[in-house]
Amino acid sequence: MFGNRINGFLGISGGSGGGGGGSSIIVLGTGTSSTNRCGVNNVASGNFSGALSGTYNTASCNYSFVGGGNSNTACGIGSVMGGGNGNGAIGDYSFIGGGDGNCSEGIKSAIGGGEGNSTCGSHATVSGGFINSAIGNNSFVGGGKNNIASCDNSTVGGGLSNTASGSYSTISGGCQNTASAKYSTISGGISNNASNDYSFVGGGISNSVSNTYSFVGGGKGNIASGAEGSTISGGVTNTASGLKSTIGGGNGNIANAEYTTIGGGLSNTASGYGSAIFAGTNNSALSCYSFIAGGNGNTTSTYDCAFIIGSGITANRCCTTFVNNLSIMNIPTSSLGLPPNSVWSNLGILTIT
Repeated sequence: MFGNRINGFLGISGGSGGGGGGSSIIVLGTGTSSTNRCGVNNVASGNFSGALSGTYNTASCNYSFVGGGNSNTACGIGSVMGGGNGNGAIGDYSFIGGGDGNCSEGIKSAIGGGEGNSTCGSHATVSGGFINSAIGNNSFVGGGKNNIASCDNSTVGGGLSNTASGSYSTISGGCQNTASAKYSTISGGISNNASNDYSFVGGGISNSVSNTYSFVGGGKGNIASGAEGSTISGGVTNTASGLKSTIGGGNGNIANAEYTTIGGGLSNTASGYGSAIFAGTNNSALSCYSFIAGGNGNTTSTYDCAFIIGSGITANRCCTTFVNNLSIMNIPTSSLGLPPNSVWSNLGILTIT
């Protein structure tokens, strides 16, 4: 039933009926305001604009279109409004599928639905949710509530009150997370912060990464700060602030010198260059290349290359291994085939080859 001319506009005849009492279902504008009387007070005033149904909808720019709903506006060139209530497709070639009170301002931006969502950047997208904003160019918010992707190419997958404000930053979900630097990433959790380039937080609560190329996997209150490349896998209130320092887990551990490592434990400190603590409590590897295997209350003091196996030991010279007690099992009873400086038992007497 195509081909009917209604006041200079091309209409699709639907017969007489209720609603506005007219016969046109869609009106294509030629630049002069026209009313679609299939619904109530719909207006298509742009060249080749269309208003299909619903009430108080407006397609006011060239090639704009409103499919239905109530009080929707398509006022960008080539903008499309599917339906819903009180939505506005303002940017040229922008799109809103439906929902309530959504606004797509950016060129070629899109909102799938939801309520109170907005897209300001060009090619920005909000799939749905509640009061989400995609502000940067090519930014994306998948859903959730009060999420913001405010920089170019930033992404928030969902969750609550997350903000991705660095270029190419990503927050997958969670609550009150902030990724504020270039290529920074937060997978989830609560109140986590990735504030330097290429930083990463996997999850957990109140973790912070403020140096480049650094990582916190999870846990609570962990801090990777200072020089680049520090890593904390998990645990609670651990701090890795040395260049390429590493903490596996535990509670209250500190790795604050270059290339230091703490496997876990409680209140251990590795502050000598290249020092390491495997586990234990209240141990301190303070000298370069020193190592503490575990135990409690050990310290390498200022002696480089000191190794401690035990508890309550304080190193007193360099390049030495310290133990509380030493038991050597299966000692060779002959020097035959042993390399120089090997220990063997000569009828019960320890002998060095």
